[in-house]
Amino acid sequence: MYRWLGFFVAAYLYHAVENRRPGYPRLSAFIASDKNFALFRRFGELHARLLLFKQDELAELEQKLNDLDAEEQTPYHLRSRRDDRNVARRALIAEIEARLPAYDEALQKYCQQLERTPPRKRNIESVARWLEGNKPLTVSESTFLNDWNDLVGPADQLDYGSLDAAIASIGNLLHRWRLPTFLISPVSISNQPAEDDN
Repeated sequence: MYRWLGFFVAAYLYHAVENRRPGYPRLSAFIASDKNFALFRRFGELHARLLLFKQDELAELEQKLNDLDAEEQTPYHLRSRRDDRNVARRALIAEIEARLPAYDEALQKYCQQLERTPPRKRNIESVARWLEGNKPLTVSESTFLNDWNDLVGPADQLDYGSLDAAIASIGNLLHRWRLPTFLISPVSISNQPAEDDN
């Protein structure tokens, strides 16, 4: 029975991954074959660098606005947006309006990334072993797993992979074919034991 099960699993993996052409096609198929393999760079330092730059740009605009307000010769213009005749201030506020939403969006997305649960060690190791064994990309393009602290994955990582799911599905299928119970019994994915390897 195990030979048959192994055959079905091998066929599943071949169809899902190994029949893709080597390179990005096969790597993409491998990552897409299992939710736990969806690991990508966070680019934390780049996000922080861009946010710092955007922050300082806005700080500059803020200072210019404060300077314009301090230098205003007609106090009434500071009391009425409608009657403000200071063209420079209007232009400056329009520029702030154009830049501030981009900063807010970048800041929100970065904070959301920081709240993500780090990928599990075993999932990173699984992808790293596959990359080492298959070498789908050039050396210079295979470095995205080098910094494990900069990786993000699904927020709800599974306690089992698609291979387990494939075996369970095959088991249930064979059970529906009413094979003798000593050969196969139904497999419940939900009963897969959780592994705490963080």
